[in-house]
Amino acid sequence: DTVDAIEDALLEKIQPGWEAYQQDAILQAMSEKSTQAMIQDNRTHLKRVFEQHSRPEDGPGQTANRDVMLLEGLKDACEESGLLAEVLAEERADEKARKICLNAVLSAQNDPEEVRELSEVAFMEFVHAVARIAVEVLESKDVQQKIRIGIDYMLEYSLSL
Repeated sequence: DTVDAIEDALLEKIQPGWEAYQQDAILQAMSEKSTQAMIQDNRTHLKRVFEQHSRPEDGPGQTANRDVMLLEGLKDACEESGLLAEVLAEERADEKARKICLNAVLSAQNDPEEVRELSEVAFMEFVHAVARIAVEVLESKDVQQKIRIGIDYMLEYSLSL
């Protein structure tokens, strides 16, 4: 009975997530060895961008938390790197950029229920969000190429920091 209950729970909770993962072209492209190598080889540069846009929490006596980036920090990094350049040229640019970044953050967090949504991302969620933003805003049919170009925007930007 216990084994059956565990198996049922796994099928109910894990299988839908696994199936969604297998159908997610962005996650598949990010899992490719060349993309993983690009991220690992340039981790220091990506981390520099992440830390540059990590924000301190408001309040007396609190220090900057370099382990998380708020949504606004992601948006700023994407704008300053040029990744959102096309969006910024459109009407209602700030609103569109914020929506694109929010959707990317929620996707990076596996689309949590509204009560579990976080307004901040850890480092790898930042990288994942950048990939999602790149896929949405860049011109190309090749998902992996878009991700690599999006990461490249961040790498170029890191050199100016």
